[in-house]
Amino acid sequence: MAGRPIECDRKEATRKATQHFWRKGYAHTSVADLVEETGLNRFCLYGEFKGKKGLFLKSCQLYSESCRANLLKPLVEAKDPETGLRESFGHVITRLLDTSNPNGCMMIDSLAGDAGKDADIRRALQCHFSAWEFAFAEVLHRAAGKSAKPAGTKAGASILLNTMLGMSNYARLHPQKESLEAIANAAIKTALATARGK
Repeated sequence: MAGRPIECDRKEATRKATQHFWRKGYAHTSVADLVEETGLNRFCLYGEFKGKKGLFLKSCQLYSESCRANLLKPLVEAKDPETGLRESFGHVITRLLDTSNPNGCMMIDSLAGDAGKDADIRRALQCHFSAWEFAFAEVLHRAAGKSAKPAGTKAGASILLNTMLGMSNYARLHPQKESLEAIANAAIKTALATARGK
């Protein structure tokens, strides 16, 4: 690693660590695993990331940034809100069914596992899912127009977020596109009606 900028090493190490955490989970990843996976030695791992937890928090940040760029930004910027919701859930479904990627969502898995019991990690996870909920509420507000009800858009956003969380696990039991699309469409319909106070 001599001669390479530390910042470059940090980015590459975080990328490799993210893939490993995504595949194996936080609890089943050891410091030795991270040393082997990232190519960092223990001194660099603790010096740059403060250990396994610090590297995991950086991985959460990287994962969240990717979701915001690839999923949330197009959703919020969609000209037609309802179409944006359907396309966003379509992208989520595609990711869930993509066998070339690790199964499920790293953040959802972390929330359900031992990692979610740590206060710092839980805050990072809450920040990630709050961004989704805020985006859903914003899109529902636009879709409902003059009929929008603040309490309704908030409740509708919660419906969509919880549907997304549940789909990650459901896809493991029933990895069928048609079933997942039916769930997403029903949730979107319900969320839109709730946002309009119906």
